[in-house]
Amino acid sequence: MVSFPHMNKINILENVRDILSAYLMPEDHKTSILEVDFDFLQSKGFTTLLIDIDNTLVERKYSFPEWKMKQLIDDLKTKKWTVVLLSNNRKLPRVLRIVDFLEVNCIYKALKPFPWVYKKIFKENFTEASKTICIGDQLFMDILGGNIVGCRTIYVDPLGAEESRFRIGYIWLERYLLKIFENVL
Repeated sequence: MVSFPHMNKINILENVRDILSAYLMPEDHKTSILEVDFDFLQSKGFTTLLIDIDNTLVERKYSFPEWKMKQLIDDLKTKKWTVVLLSNNRKLPRVLRIVDFLEVNCIYKALKPFPWVYKKIFKENFTEASKTICIGDQLFMDILGGNIVGCRTIYVDPLGAEESRFRIGYIWLERYLLKIFENVL
């Protein structure tokens, strides 16, 4: 039997934890996108926001965001933020209603967390990852995608409850990981 004395169980667990935290740990965690201090972030040189739609701006079961989300997006645009919505949602009519209401650009069927969609946005908006913030409610999509390309990431708690068993289990895993990450911070 081959032995690797430098690779004991503790080292392996530490390596897994380090890899998970490097890619899945958000730089900030808020209960809502409305709690984010965008003025502070802009003062630090950030110019672009990539914002998830479902359960970040709009509850998954609704077709329109609440008016306070419209006011937030309008305020951000007035303050010269570049705002792009990113969604893996495949229901184009719903996404179009939201985008038309909020009057922002959007990439739907974005295939988050794959990096090419982010690189496309950087190129089209003449920006770079170091000036971009990704905001979303999913560690394995929004936060992972942003961290892969080097954006600042902000996790927000989902706006609404999930109904599918898969999504409920997924959220349980995310919350478990967030508790671990918050103990590390």
